[in-house]
Amino acid sequence: MARGGKREGAGRKKGAAALAAEEYRKFIVEEVRKNKKEIVAAQIKKAKDGDTQAFKELNDRALGKAPQGIDLTSKGESLGKVVMLPTRHADGGSVVPQ
Repeated sequence: MARGGKREGAGRKKGAAALAAEEYRKFIVEEVRKNKKEIVAAQIKKAKDGDTQAFKELNDRALGKAPQGIDLTSKGESLGKVVMLPTRHADGGSVVPQ
């Protein structure tokens, strides 16, 4: 009959996942350093062939990512309530007089 319950030394050791992840990161960094010219050339080729994700990644790395949010403040002061008005009715008619 199997023994149940907690056993001393059983289970995954604390920090095992973090140690494995760190080891993997070191491996990836070393491989990228050794092969960076080939990796970048492959990414550029993909972008030239029309891969928009490859193009985006190259631009993000070279120029920095585009801001993801919109700051609705002015010198730290809130602009207050922002109201978006529709420009067309659901039936396609214009809301704003032409």
